[in-house]
Order: sequence, then C-alpha cells, then structure tokens
Amino acid sequence: MFANHLISNGKEVCIYSGDYFYAKTLNNSVKDIPLWVAHYGVAKPDALKYVGFQHSSSGHVDGINGPVDLNEFSSGILIDSITPVTNTNTNTNTNTNTNTNTNTIVQTFQHVTNLMGLKDNNGGNLVEDGILGSHTKEVIGKVLIKKGSHNQFIVWIQKRLIKLGFSCGKTGADSYFGFNTLIAVKHFQASRGLKSDGIVGPLTIGQLLK
Repeated sequence: MFANHLISNGKEVCIYSGDYFYAKTLNNSVKDIPLWVAHYGVAKPDALKYVGFQHSSSGHVDGINGPVDLNEFSSGILIDSITPVTNTNTNTNTNTNTNTNTNTIVQTFQHVTNLMGLKDNNGGNLVEDGILGSHTKEVIGKVLIKKGSHNQFIVWIQKRLIKLGFSCGKTGADSYFGFNTLIAVKHFQASRGLKSDGIVGPLTIGQLLK
C-alpha cells in the first residue's frame, strides 16, 4: 500500500474520502489511517473518527472568486502547527501593547478566531503575534459559545480544557460542544471562581488564555 511507503519514509498521511465510499468500499486495511471525510449538507459526518470534515463545496472566502470547499479539522492540524513569530507588523490593526513577548496560547487563539471570521472593532482580522493587545481583547469580548456549537473554535477550547486538566470525554477535542465539554467548562469555571453556567464568554476565555 502506498500509504505504508510514505509512513516508512517519515511522512504523515491521511485518506480523503466521501462518507459512503469510505464505509462501503474501503476495507479495514486502511481504517487505521487518519480520515479526511467529505459529506455535504450535514452537521456531522457518518464516520465516527476523522481528522478533517469537508462539509461544503459552495463556501465563500474573501479575495477568491467563485465557490470554495469548507473544512473543519478537529485534531489540531491547523492550530498546533503555528510557529511563534516576533510582532513586526506596523499597520494600524496591530495589537497595542508594549509587551513584545510572544504567547503561543494567545497566538493560537488569534489564529482560530481569524479562521472563524471574528473581527475586531475596526472590522479587521487579528495579527497573529501572540500579544494580548487591545484588538485581541476586543475579539475576546465578542465570544459567546454554548452547548450545541460545532466549529473549529470548540477544538481550541477543548484543547485548553484538556491541557488544564479538565477532560472532555473519550472523543477529546472533537469540535462538538456536547455534554462532556459542557461539564468540563462548568468545572473549569468553578475552579476559577466564575459563574458555572457552561457558557464560554469573555471571562471564561480570559481564564483559558492563562
């Protein structure tokens, strides 16, 4: 199998497949390889384990003419691969902060909020510099996430909870704000002296960034 050749040469691999084809055509010899699954028009694919979920082929992205594929990666493929950088951006949308120390936790937050399309009060994306400046705080103030949500931001929240010792259940950082994540959020909030309502708002985000 070609995948074995790639793996033996130190390459990371995954299988891209539609839900039906993966379930009905592919056999168990490939089922231990990470799956990037496509299934349009549904909130969740049929496959139980996957690293990527392509849920639309008709999305829109600023700067691109015509429809594009929309994907969610639930195993940190995008989030964990950020390399810390020094803040050298001098445009008007940079974070206002004299502290130039890069914080990778803040940087991953900035990255995922940009992926989600959250904007600062000027309507701009955040500079992914790892600095908790005024623009980043503006975006934090707009966060309000409840049980039932399903997106890449949930992965960031789940990863922070797990890192801080609050289990999100057997599925881990799966991008779904379900019952186990709700309990983890409530326990985390209680441990930080916050109202234990299970809603991830600005105060909870502020504590997750620490």
